[in-house]
Amino acid sequence: MRKRVLYLAIFILLLCLSGVTYAAPATITPGTEWYDTSSNPIAAQGAGVIKVGDTYYLIGMYTDNDPNNWLEVSGGHGCPLFVGITCYSSTDFANWTFENMLLTEQPSGDLGHYRWVGRPKVIYNDTTEQYVMYMNIDDPCVLLTQREGKVGVATCSTVNGNYTYLGSFNPLGDTVFDMTLFKDDDGKAYLITAGVNIYELTSDYLGVSSQTTRVRDGGEAPAMFKTGGVYYLLLSGSTWWTSNDNYYYTTTSLGAKQWGKTADFTPNSPDTCNSQTTYVQPIQGSSTTTFVYLGDRWDEWNFGDSTYIWQPLTLNGTTLTMDCYDEWTIDTATGEWGVPPCTVVDMHVQSIVCSTVGGTQGMDYGQATVTINDNCGDPVANALVDGTFSGDFSETFYDVATDPNGDAVFVTTSQARRPSFTFCVDDVSHATLSYDPNDNIETCDSY
Repeated sequence: MRKRVLYLAIFILLLCLSGVTYAAPATITPGTEWYDTSSNPIAAQGAGVIKVGDTYYLIGMYTDNDPNNWLEVSGGHGCPLFVGITCYSSTDFANWTFENMLLTEQPSGDLGHYRWVGRPKVIYNDTTEQYVMYMNIDDPCVLLTQREGKVGVATCSTVNGNYTYLGSFNPLGDTVFDMTLFKDDDGKAYLITAGVNIYELTSDYLGVSSQTTRVRDGGEAPAMFKTGGVYYLLLSGSTWWTSNDNYYYTTTSLGAKQWGKTADFTPNSPDTCNSQTTYVQPIQGSSTTTFVYLGDRWDEWNFGDSTYIWQPLTLNGTTLTMDCYDEWTIDTATGEWGVPPCTVVDMHVQSIVCSTVGGTQGMDYGQATVTINDNCGDPVANALVDGTFSGDFSETFYDVATDPNGDAVFVTTSQARRPSFTFCVDDVSHATLSYDPNDNIETCDSY
């Protein structure tokens, strides 16, 4: 043991003498509030990342988080108000320094305060030597049928400078809600919109030249990356700001008519770690490349309080999966990621899934399956769960025990025809673990 410690000390000393700086992998904590290196909250929702040299630049939207300024969209959803497009820099992908407000709120027009200026993405044009930003431009405070659904374009000679806004348009006359950009290996760039429509950009990236294809049955919040000659398109279902089970397509040609669709990429989470996809960033190092999922856990009544859900993606062949880690590490030098050792101290509700069970005379019983995990992400057996049905059923259950998979199943004693109901967890107890409701992924689910 002493020899091993001595060898390690000699190794670190040689690194120092050689001028090589040893840096431990950086830690990422999804779902917590993140602060920049000046201790200010990071405001970069719907973000994208661009790497320039050894530096990563995080570019996202900054919305007004003053509750006195909020408006309500029809249907009971919040209306985000524009403040600016922010830029942060990092070399370790975890500690971010504020660089600049790339675009700022204007008195009126596309960049006015009562506007949706969202999901900004930046790519570099090697020919024009310009950084080109695309973003959603819309009026989020009106009915869907009245929305503009445009994309805005801005340029700058530096990635973190003051961008010049060039205006907005509907690509080939189409309405755009969510969008992203993708730059291929051959330098061609594409605008990808919810729906899903894929458009090839002009050579200067300032407009659309043609529609490459349309992916049928596509959702919203697109994000694309490519590896091994295969394109991966990640999408979210259309549930406004509420998380859902995101999924992905694969293809070897962007112009393909048929894309291979997979149901989801988070088999252990029914709502994609309670987030919605926004981007995928490769971390290419000396040993491997890790693809990092960038998602948002939206707070639609205070968008400034939305948190960031970044998780490492795993590829097995062309099968894409992602687990929900409370904490993980990334080494940008090697490209390797890992999970620190975890000590089990408490438990929480990981998921609630409501369904029905067939009854008699065309009626159904209500059913709810509650999954309890510990803080390390493992299922908890023998936890006692209390919960209440409301709506077409009005029943409360006490001390339903979880099985080895962490599941407690509740079934109503009454029946209803085509029932509509909600199930909420009231309390959870265990012989040795405490219950932390603040860590709950879900508290209620409806059917």
